[in-house]
Amino acid sequence: MLVVTIVFIFLVFLIFGIIKAPPDRAVIISGIRKQPRILIDRTGVRIPFLERTDSLYLDQVIVPVSSNTMPTNDLVNVNVEAIIKIRICMDSKAMIDRAMTYFLNKNPEEIIAVIQEPLASNMREIIGRLSLEDLSQTKDKINQIAIDIADRDMHVLGLKIENCNIQSVSVVS
Repeated sequence: MLVVTIVFIFLVFLIFGIIKAPPDRAVIISGIRKQPRILIDRTGVRIPFLERTDSLYLDQVIVPVSSNTMPTNDLVNVNVEAIIKIRICMDSKAMIDRAMTYFLNKNPEEIIAVIQEPLASNMREIIGRLSLEDLSQTKDKINQIAIDIADRDMHVLGLKIENCNIQSVSVVS
């Protein structure tokens, strides 16, 4: 009877305790230890019923950003459409901790919903600094300015901007 109980407990640990983290998600194991363990694209073990697992989406998120009729520096109203590619910043433990604070167990659509408004606000700030001529002729420069300005706000959330592409600039009459 003792052997059957030990085998049963071992099977429970084996079935419920082995965790495999896919490459596009970090699996966070927390509970007994003070600091959570983070698994990315590897296998780990958790103690069933005493530790819990959460996930953090690590793949790139594509955020469409549009500014609704904003004046440029020379007071010409424009609409700007942009695509911004963002992902969780894995540069340091502090950045991962920030990302876990805001995006733990969230899917890509929920992440986009959180960051779309701050990015649109950054885009409005950029448009207000530039003239219509600058907006229409130097998209590469605008892309870099957008990355520089918005990246500070995204670092607070534990994110980094990988790419920004201005899709269109249209004058509103």
